[in-house]
Amino acid sequence: MLLSAASECSSCPSGHFCGASGLTAPSGPCSPGYFCLAGVTSPNPTDHSEQGGPCPQGHFCPQGTSLPQPCPAGSYNNLTGQASCFPCPAGYYCPETLTTYSGHPCPAGFYCPRGTKYATQFPCPRGYYNPDPLTQSLDSCLPCPPGHYCGQENLTQVSGPCEAGVFPAAHGDVPTDPCGSHFCPWTWGDPVTTWHSFRDRGWFCVSAAWTARPFDLDNYTSTNCLCPATATGGRCPAGSFCPEGSPEAMPCPPGSFCATSGKD
Repeated sequence: MLLSAASECSSCPSGHFCGASGLTAPSGPCSPGYFCLAGVTSPNPTDHSEQGGPCPQGHFCPQGTSLPQPCPAGSYNNLTGQASCFPCPAGYYCPETLTTYSGHPCPAGFYCPRGTKYATQFPCPRGYYNPDPLTQSLDSCLPCPPGHYCGQENLTQVSGPCEAGVFPAAHGDVPTDPCGSHFCPWTWGDPVTTWHSFRDRGWFCVSAAWTARPFDLDNYTSTNCLCPATATGGRCPAGSFCPEGSPEAMPCPPGSFCATSGKD
C-alpha cells in the first residue's frame, strides 16, 4: 500500500526502537536496563524521556522491555539501569519492589536464608528457639537445652522447664550422628533430633525437646525410625525419683521404695 503522508507510517512498537528513516520494521529491541515506550528512536532512551528511560530502582528491565518490571519478593535493586534484580542477602527479607534491604532484618524466632521473601517465611521449628535477629540459617536456631522444652515454632526463648517428675540428659548439644541420643518419632521418615510426646508426669527432656514430657521409650521400636534402640530418655525409672531440675534420676533413700516409674 502506498502512503501519501508521514502520519500514515506506523509508530515504533513499545519495547523496540526505530533509529533510522525508511524502515520497514523496527531497528531492534530496547537495550537491557532500559524501557522503551512506543515511538522511541534509541535503544537506550535518556532520563525522563517521554519515549522511555533507564530502569528505575526497585525494578528490572531485560532486553525489549516496554515497562519496568517490579523486583519480585526475595530480591531488591538499589540502582537504576539494571536488567535484573539482586537476591536478598541472608539475614534479611525482601518484599516486592524493594530498593534497599537494610530496613528489613530477619526477626528473632525466624531465620532468613538468601532470597527470603517475607519476615515469617522460615520459623525456627518446634524444639528450637532463636533470641537474635538477623539469623541466616536453620543452623542458627538453638536446640532447646536439657531440662527445658520448646513447644511451638518461632520461639525467641524456651517455653519452660520440664515439670516435676522429669530430669534432663547430661549434654545439651544436638549430636552429629543421626538422632544420636535423641528419640525419633515414628511418624517421621528421616532422623530428627526432637522428642515427640504425650503429656503426663514422670518424663525427662533432652536437647531439642518440644514438650515437657517426652515419648515413653517403653513403647519405642527401632524399626519405625533410624534411631538406635539404645536411644536415651523416657520416664523416671522405678526405684528412683526425679525432682524438678535434678540432673539425673535419684535413687529412693533407705527406708523407702518405688515400684513404678515416673515418680517425682
